[in-house]
Amino acid sequence: MRAALKYLEAAQTAAAQLRQNQFRDGVLWRIGSADPSRQSSTPGMLEDYSYTVQAMIDLYQNDFNPAWLEWAVQLQGLMQQEFGGIGKALSHAPLKHSLLPPFQDFGDHGDLPNPLALSISTGLILSALTGDETHLKNAENLLLAVGDAAIKCAPSHSQYLTALDLYMDSQIATIVTPGDVQEGARAALAAMGTQFLPHVVVCAASEEQKSQQPSAVLHDKELIDGAATIHVLGSENNLEFSGALVTDADIDSAMSALQNPSELKL
Repeated sequence: MRAALKYLEAAQTAAAQLRQNQFRDGVLWRIGSADPSRQSSTPGMLEDYSYTVQAMIDLYQNDFNPAWLEWAVQLQGLMQQEFGGIGKALSHAPLKHSLLPPFQDFGDHGDLPNPLALSISTGLILSALTGDETHLKNAENLLLAVGDAAIKCAPSHSQYLTALDLYMDSQIATIVTPGDVQEGARAALAAMGTQFLPHVVVCAASEEQKSQQPSAVLHDKELIDGAATIHVLGSENNLEFSGALVTDADIDSAMSALQNPSELKL
C-alpha cells in the first residue's frame, strides 16, 4: 500500500506541475525544456491534448479529486474547439496553425495509442462521468469517420477498437461511501485493479454527493447497513448490479457483474 501511495503522489505532483507550467491562456503548450522557468512557445498537438486528458481521467479514477476531472473536461472541450470543425475527424495540429485539412488516420503509431482514436475513448468516459451528451455525440462522429480501415487491418487499430468496445459494452460503476466507511470501497478498487476492465468507467462519491453522480441519479438504491455500496449501470442506463461491499463474497459478486456486462448497445 505504501508503494502504491508513493506512485500516486508522484502522479499527482506531475499533474500539478504540468497544469501550472504547460497550460497558459487556455492553451496546452509543448514541453520545451527540462527547466520549468523556460516556457515553450509551441502549442500542443492533438496527441498532447488527448494523452493529457486520458492521464487526468486515470488520475481522477485513482484519487477521485474532482479537479483532475474538471481539467480533463476543459481540455476535451478545447481539443474539439482547436482541432475540429472540418469534417468528422480532428486535425493533428491546431487548425489555425495547420496547412492541411484533417486526415482520417485512426491507426496506432508504434507503441503509442492513436491520439485521434484515444479522443473517442476520453469523450465516452467524460460523457459517462459528467452526463454531458456533447462528449458522446463528438465521440460518435469520430467512430463513424474511421470507415472500413479498422476491419481491413484490425491489429493496427487497437485503440480505435478499444473505444468501439467502450461504446458498445460500457458500464458505469459508482462506489458510494457513508462518512468514513471506506474499507469496502478500497477493497473493491483493489480488486478492480487486478483485472483488465477497459469498458468500466469508475466514479465515487460520499452519501451526500451521490446525487451528483450520473449513475446514482438513475436509481434510488439506499446504503445497505451503513456499508460502502456499488451500483453498476450498463448500456441504455440499465441497473445491472447493486449491492454492499462488506465481505469478500460481496466484492466477488461485484467483480462478476463488471466482467459480464448484460447487454450490447447496438
